[in-house]
Amino acid sequence: MSSHTAVIDRTQVKNAARRFAEAIAGTPAIGEYGAAVDAVRADEAALHLLQQLQDARRALQMSADWNNDASTERQRLQQLEAEVEQNAALQRLFASQKAMIDQLQIINAQLREPLGFDFAALARPACSCG
Repeated sequence: MSSHTAVIDRTQVKNAARRFAEAIAGTPAIGEYGAAVDAVRADEAALHLLQQLQDARRALQMSADWNNDASTERQRLQQLEAEVEQNAALQRLFASQKAMIDQLQIINAQLREPLGFDFAALARPACSCG
């Protein structure tokens, strides 16, 4: 293969990947997730509740009371989790996130067979962060 052919092949692969990404981004599940994220970002109460929930989880993890249902930290976490369940913006976010993940898993399964490998596993970050 000549150097010129390799450049053309890479360009074609990059263009195909770009079109594929644009097609995925145009799906209703991805669009709804983006809209739900925007709605949460615009909702100060939802953002504050999420921050409180994260703080409570961190506090509980650092305490020795993780398995103690009677601990103050555990009770606070349960209270915040109940508030999250009542917040419409956060419920929309979580539901749309699940729908998006389900859609991406379907797409990955459809790619896996013709490619002969798990595309999502190869595309995953190399660090232990995702």
